[in-house]
Amino acid sequence: MHVEAGAIGVCHGPRCSDYGGRTLAETLEARGVSCEQLACQSLCTYAPTARVDGVAVLHATAEGIALRLQE
Repeated sequence: MHVEAGAIGVCHGPRCSDYGGRTLAETLEARGVSCEQLACQSLCTYAPTARVDGVAVLHATAEGIALRLQE
């Protein structure tokens, strides 16, 4: 699944879900940041992962994504 520039996507694959991907998505939504559910990104070693402006964010956190959005 392609994430458009400016969009945020959070991997909901099995490993990322186990390592907090779904919780990360819920946290972002609670903060008013909409994000797209992504299928497995094959970056399981770095779970949870997200994409911001099409660039992978490894070991993603809500704070890390917020910092990436400010760049």
